Amino acid sequence: MKKSLPERVQFVIRGTTFPAGHPIAPGHVGYDIKGDTWIGPFEPTNTSMERVEELAGLAHALRDEHGSAEDARGAQWTKLIFNASTNPVGALTLLHHRRCHPF
Repeated sequence: MKKSLPERVQFVIRGTTFPAGHPIAPGHVGYDIKGDTWIGPFEPTNTSMERVEELAGLAHALRDEHGSAEDARGAQWTKLIFNASTNPVGALTLLHHRRCHPF
């Protein structure tokens, strides 16, 4: 019998990160856009905001830009829409995000 997610994993945090880069040489990436990282509880697991904030604090201690939200789905949808609109332009023009993003 297949177990549901809450039965297999006690705490799950969802999130997205927005920095962008492009390959410039093997093992090297050019930095295009400074982006934020957003995390929040994954609803079916009932992960508390206290746990989310704990992880956000650890990320901040590592100098990672971050934000926490009761519902991180908005940040995920924003990234999806951004990528869906800019990645095809980059693929067709061979430009990286800094050169073709609309913002």
